[in-house]
This record gives sequence, C-alpha cells and structure tokens, in this order.
Amino acid sequence: MLAKKLFTLACATGILAWGACFLPPLPIRRPPPPRLDFQGIEVIQVEGTNLSPMHFVDPAELAVAVTKSLNARKNTTGVAAHIPLEGAYHDAVLQITVLGESANPLSTPSSSGTANWTWMVRVAGTLTRRDGVVVWRRTDLLEEVHHPFRGGDETSVRKDPILMNWLSSELGAKIAHEILYGS
Repeated sequence: MLAKKLFTLACATGILAWGACFLPPLPIRRPPPPRLDFQGIEVIQVEGTNLSPMHFVDPAELAVAVTKSLNARKNTTGVAAHIPLEGAYHDAVLQITVLGESANPLSTPSSSGTANWTWMVRVAGTLTRRDGVVVWRRTDLLEEVHHPFRGGDETSVRKDPILMNWLSSELGAKIAHEILYGS
C-alpha cells in the first residue's frame, strides 16, 4: 500500500514538474495595432469646440479626455497628444466638435431618487497633418453614454461637475477608440 502511495506521489510530482518546467511559455497578449495609418504623425494637438445649444460637454474637458486616452495608448501607437500649448510642437491637429447633445432619463427615479440617464452626443472630428492632408475624418459620430444620476431634470444634471467630468472622460475614451480602431 505504501508503495502505491509513493508511486502515485512520484507520478503527480513528475506531471507537475514536466508541465511547469518543459511547456513553452504562454504567449504575450498585445493589444491590436491601430487601424489608422498615422502617416508619420508623432504628436497630435487636440482641440475641442461645442456648437450645441445645450452645452453639456465642456470642449476643453473633452480635449483633455481625448488627449489622456490617446496618451494611454502611446506605447502601442507611437503617437502622443497634447492640448493646445504655446510653443508646443505637433505634427497634426485633431479638431473635435460637439454638434448636438441630449440627456434623457431612461427610467423613473427609484425611491432613493436615482434614475438611469442616457446622453446622446453627436460629434464631428478631423485629424489634419501640418501639410493639410486629412488623415481621419468623421462627420457625424453618435456616442451614447449611460449612467445613473440622482436628480430629476437636465438643469440639475448640467450643474453636477463630477458627472460632467465623467461624461467627458467616457466620451473622450470612445472618440480615441474610434480614431485608433474604428467602429
């Protein structure tokens, strides 16, 4: 009986040792390469404007959010971004324009006063190299962002700086993803 236990223990140890020591290493998973050919662009200046009568999204905050999202992928894409800075070098300008915005509650408020809201934001964007060549353009990109909010109307939504900052961050990440990887 002891011999069977020792034999089983030796086999289990051999299997574990063989599997742990002699298998090939697991593959390194890298994010997919961007679809966009940046055509020599290394530094992008991100500018934002808001032409919507609602003005939920602050264009300066949106530009910062897109900049952060692009810079978070800098090791993969090789492209850095910054907001307009005096004297800062850039190879291209990314102009993001908010064309329209709406905020609507998706549900009736719960007993705590919280309702799910959806923001629909129509955005146009153009990435133009210094020599005037347009590298990327979207004329009517519709982004939809959902988030619970404690408040009953659009006015209270607009006055919440944390929520508006979150909206800009979500929208900026989606725009950066659209630029890099498409729909």
